[in-house]
Amino acid sequence: MIAATMEAPPVHYVTTSDGYSIAYAVSGKGRPFVFLPSVFEHVQLAWQYPGLRPWLEGLITRFQLIQIDERGSGLSSRGLKEDHAEEHYQRDLEAVIDKLGLPPFVLYASNTRAPVAVQFTLSHPDRVLALVLGPCRLSQSRNLTQAAFVTMLPDANWELFVHSLVSLYQAPEDIPTSVALYNLAFNQQDFVKRQRVALVGIPEESLSRLGTPTLILCPRDYW
Repeated sequence: MIAATMEAPPVHYVTTSDGYSIAYAVSGKGRPFVFLPSVFEHVQLAWQYPGLRPWLEGLITRFQLIQIDERGSGLSSRGLKEDHAEEHYQRDLEAVIDKLGLPPFVLYASNTRAPVAVQFTLSHPDRVLALVLGPCRLSQSRNLTQAAFVTMLPDANWELFVHSLVSLYQAPEDIPTSVALYNLAFNQQDFVKRQRVALVGIPEESLSRLGTPTLILCPRDYW
């Protein structure tokens, strides 16, 4: 059993324009910093997830950290529809930001969440003070083997996929905990739908249109 952590901030909820319940949490003080992770999404269990907690602890020493569980993950509504699309995540982000009435904020996203952050910044340049992108890829660059790994394997063998995924970036001693937490953060059906729309990547023309100060922390050969 995964033990509860006393350090995780309280969870709040807001309903999107299309009826999804979105979980979010706020901790720390300072300039708002909206955090959209991609490897692991659960606003409470993120504080237990190996490797992620130091990030969160560091951020709250300088910022007001806003964590968000997008639809189909964490404590937010599960059961994504067949017409699920990447633009639906814009509604999740807008709902939380409108609820909190945030002043201009720093927006961070990586990997599959990076296109969401880029599009939100383009649509709301007055709301995003700065954009920070972690490892992510452009839509024109696609490794077919890795794309199959995150779409076909989860559909065929969820347990094997989760274990294989966490084994890529977790120390051996952290794998059992990571697998258990991952299964609480995602379910097979929603994960597959999320990954299918996430394979699009960031269009290069979108990056060229950004007028917001942007920092990209990504190796050029990232898939």
